[in-house]
Amino acid sequence: MHAARRRPDGTFEVGNEIYRLEDRERDSFDVRRVRDAEVVGRLRFVNGGETEVDGPAIDVDVVRAITRLLDGARGLLPLQ
Repeated sequence: MHAARRRPDGTFEVGNEIYRLEDRERDSFDVRRVRDAEVVGRLRFVNGGETEVDGPAIDVDVVRAITRLLDGARGLLPLQ
């Protein structure tokens, strides 16, 4: 199981790779690996903000790690 970390520039780090979300359609995003620009999967927001894997994924573990991070607490964030 992978753990994702959100970086200050809005990308996500999973293992030694960097990923970014790109708009696909309403509430749906491609998860793109920065190193080679490969789309490794999709996710979408459902039910007022929860996320889920949307369709088949080349690396479903990475997409799930990012969805778990996005599903985390969304309360007040400390100032940086």
